[in-house]
Amino acid sequence: MKKCINEYYCELDKPVEIQFQLNGFSVQFLTELDGADALSNYGYLKISVESNLKDYESITDSAISSRSKYLVALGVVSFVIDEPLDVFGSTSKSYVFEGDAETVESRFIIDGVDNTQYLTEIIEKLNAMKKHESELFFSLLDRWRKARFMEKDSETSLIYTDEATLAYFHVLELLGDLYLKELKTRSNDLISTFVEEYNEEVLS
Repeated sequence: MKKCINEYYCELDKPVEIQFQLNGFSVQFLTELDGADALSNYGYLKISVESNLKDYESITDSAISSRSKYLVALGVVSFVIDEPLDVFGSTSKSYVFEGDAETVESRFIIDGVDNTQYLTEIIEKLNAMKKHESELFFSLLDRWRKARFMEKDSETSLIYTDEATLAYFHVLELLGDLYLKELKTRSNDLISTFVEEYNEEVLS
């Protein structure tokens, strides 16, 4: 078994500094990027995803196993900073390493305001979720990120406005399914209470 790191670099479009660790990946803020054609006005994000490769697998295979965690990272960051990151708008590199990955301290500063506590609360809640809960949540975040991206890309042409609207409704539909059983139970309890009171106070 070999440990592999896949690094993705995304250019930021707004003044924000964010970094954290979660579920086998980390996000770090960089002011500049080696090999970039020009300096970014707002810096970059380095998303590092750790994966394990079997001895017969090539390092190029690591991108496949790291894909899901990369999408999770994009979804979380896009939601927190309210700016959709493009999955295709980044550069990447992969390498094998030994030992433990570096520790990243959580930090979230946007428009000059320190919101690290807000980010820390989100990370703690994500870590406390059960597997099926976190998988659903990450799926919702990815759909929301895609909808926000289509909405942003359609500000002038309106070409993806319909698709973005449908994506938002799909998110609401999934949330509705999540709380469907609870809502049905509450509805039935309220109906039973109403019928009993109506029978006692009116019909009887």
